[in-house]
Amino acid sequence: MAYPTETLEDLKMSVAFIKWQEDFYASRGKSADSVNKRMFTVTWYPGTKMLGHPKVRRTLSDVFGISFNPATDEPVCDKKFHQYLLELDDATKLLHNPKTGEPLNFSDMPMDTFLKAREYVDSGQIYKILEMEE
Repeated sequence: MAYPTETLEDLKMSVAFIKWQEDFYASRGKSADSVNKRMFTVTWYPGTKMLGHPKVRRTLSDVFGISFNPATDEPVCDKKFHQYLLELDDATKLLHNPKTGEPLNFSDMPMDTFLKAREYVDSGQIYKILEMEE
């Protein structure tokens, strides 16, 4: 969740797919519990195409002070970039804005919508996302 341009409707589609998988597995005699219902919040890792999105570069610049080479849009490998790299862990780690404490949200969802959805994910209640409205 929280991919650039993702809306609540897009997130609902992902959750609906997970629900469909559970139903499909159950119809084949498989345990619905074998479907992975964990969702992670997207994090930019160096070398990934996600950096091609202007919102990602803008957020990384605003939050972490990372600067980018205007000719290539690649990050400048300086102290701030290095500090960001130290923040990375694995794909399940949720990065936070050190100034506000809010999690990074590259999506087009308003922060309050994103936080509510993230709360449902963290508490194992992802299907409540299907009932959400902006």
